[in-house]
Amino acid sequence: MKKLAANVYCFDCEWIPCARTGRLLCGLSASASDADVFDALWKRAGATKEKPRPFLKLALSQIVSISAVHRKQDSDGSVSLSILSFPPVADSAASERQIIGSFLETVAKAKAQLVGFNSAGADLPILIQRAIANRCHCPAFGERPEKPWQGPDYFHRFSEAHVDLAHILTAGGGYGSAVMPSLDEIATAALIPGKLDHSGSSVVDLWQQGDYANLTGYNETDACTTYLLWLRAAWFMGRLTVQQCEAEVRQFRGLLKDLAPTRPHLGRFLKAWTSLMQIGMTEKPDELPASSSVDALVPAAKKYIRIVAAYHPTAPATGNDREPASTCEITFSPDELDARTFGRLNLHLVPAGRNRFMFCRMGCDIGGNVVPGTDTLGRPILLPVATRDLHGLLLALDTTQIQAVDEWVSPDAA
Repeated sequence: MKKLAANVYCFDCEWIPCARTGRLLCGLSASASDADVFDALWKRAGATKEKPRPFLKLALSQIVSISAVHRKQDSDGSVSLSILSFPPVADSAASERQIIGSFLETVAKAKAQLVGFNSAGADLPILIQRAIANRCHCPAFGERPEKPWQGPDYFHRFSEAHVDLAHILTAGGGYGSAVMPSLDEIATAALIPGKLDHSGSSVVDLWQQGDYANLTGYNETDACTTYLLWLRAAWFMGRLTVQQCEAEVRQFRGLLKDLAPTRPHLGRFLKAWTSLMQIGMTEKPDELPASSSVDALVPAAKKYIRIVAAYHPTAPATGNDREPASTCEITFSPDELDARTFGRLNLHLVPAGRNRFMFCRMGCDIGGNVVPGTDTLGRPILLPVATRDLHGLLLALDTTQIQAVDEWVSPDAA
């Protein structure tokens, strides 16, 4: 992974046996059920009692869902993240041609970098094979520039337009059983959620049961796992700084939290991720390099709060003439909130006058030093509050979306 493109799609495809191809290949009538066709294809592929569903050749399969985490970096360095699925929810009425075509056109239009896991051996080839089988027309995706800087080449073996994390993990050394981990195995080792409710072998069953929401959910969580593994690899290879990684971890957790009410599988993914990171926090600091624990910052961010209170003796005057403010800054953990903390703050919380209260989620580096939360531009992540009630502050922290600000604005005291 020599570079990061402005647009990155960490993607994953889900497929089932293709009933149309199976009927023609196995000589079955149009009245044969899809289940019978699937069984015939598996039998043709050497099904046994021990392995009744062997892996089918990609050309004999039908793509039913594609999910991706889209990472877009603007010219100012800011990063936006989104989770996309094609179609938004798997549907038996959705055309495979439309699913593949819309995804490939989206990627090609953005000149994006594709990132997958074992995607060189499975996901990318099946996209191309099934695109051709379904008469997709994707000229932008099929462009073959003469020079690397003239645009992405998704068909060149060594092009950076496509990054297979499995190839990185094996250092290009092969795909033997002892060398090549599964996505679930390497994710678990990295304390990243892998397979949650389903596995790849469940896709056919979910499809036949019409459980399309869970099928898409499984696809999206695999894309999330792929993205977090890519983020870890980018950090390892020096393509991102520790500050960029920390900010992106926080940003992705916020995205999962925002989407969880309508996409419960993302809430389960976030819960599993939090549990795994708490395991990582039990490791002793001296056992790890000082900058190695990127994800460890997030659990600490829930435990530390920073409050800044500023009292202005008089209302701001016009122009630049203004009396200096009396300020107080306190960093503490919610479970340390006691009378002493109240007392320290109350010295500056005067019943009359103008106050400002700002607090941000905090993190700890691996050495235990408290560091402020910042976004990708280095701005503090703050929440302005007009209240003298510390319990109200804590409630606001849990219920209000915290955004980055360019400067601390003083709201009127309540």
